[in-house]
Amino acid sequence: MTIESALERIAEALETIAAGDGVYAPATPPEKAPPKKAAGKPAKETIGKVAEEPDDGITKDQVRDKLQQLQKATTPAQAKSILKGHGASTIGNLPVSKYAQVIAQCEKLLAE
Repeated sequence: MTIESALERIAEALETIAAGDGVYAPATPPEKAPPKKAAGKPAKETIGKVAEEPDDGITKDQVRDKLQQLQKATTPAQAKSILKGHGASTIGNLPVSKYAQVIAQCEKLLAE
């Protein structure tokens, strides 16, 4: 097949399309179904929000602030020992259920 014959076939096809009877329609990709969510697992946003706001209303930021107050009033080692006493090396590792206990212990030491 020569270039001339290929161009001629293309030109004929274009003329057929241009003069078409409405039969030609460009191909469209099929619609994708939305991804399925796994049943029984909460969304990631839910997990983060639950961990940040415990039932008693004490937040991680409040615990951090109280530990910083204690650290300024005493020593950094004192604040770290409170965390370690509750089984955590950092505030991020501290279970939400221990927030109130840590704050109460800090307030007790600050009152002394």
